[in-house]
Amino acid sequence: MSRILVVEDNSITRKLLRFTLEAEGHSVVEAGDEREALRAARAALPDLLLLDYVLPDGDGLHVLAEVARLPGGSRVPAVLLTGMVSQLEVLRSQAPAHVQFVPKPVEPSRLVEIVRAQLAGTDVAVGRGRRVLVVDDEGLNRKLAALRLRRWDSRSRRPAARTRASPARAAPGRTPSSRTC
Repeated sequence: MSRILVVEDNSITRKLLRFTLEAEGHSVVEAGDEREALRAARAALPDLLLLDYVLPDGDGLHVLAEVARLPGGSRVPAVLLTGMVSQLEVLRSQAPAHVQFVPKPVEPSRLVEIVRAQLAGTDVAVGRGRRVLVVDDEGLNRKLAALRLRRWDSRSRRPAARTRASPARAAPGRTPSSRTC
């Protein structure tokens, strides 16, 4: 199938990514830092880059820029994994448009879906096209969740506001909040 360069400094995470991708029939080349990643990319250009953002000797965006300088490297799709969820918007603004950002941890089934889409040349953004049901008895928490989801280009749906005429059933020992969102 496809040759995927996995660049991740955490050996356990790297192994999990490799197992997931090899189970789908992909050939996986591993690198634990920027230097190894660039050596591997120069030896044989991958079909897909799967990069951690934070690396011990650099970052995934720098690896991506260096690979783009290689012959044919600018056409290699890339997925950047990061645990820096609060910085996603800043990272997106610094990266080329074709780079997909995925927050860690990522479910193996979701990783497979993203990799398939990237290799096929289609964009499957995290959260886009999905509905999220936010369940919380605090109106403020529902509003905050909806704001965060909208910021990540997700569609959030809130249930219609409750009225006093039709209160929600509360769990035993709890009374439903009279506040609505």
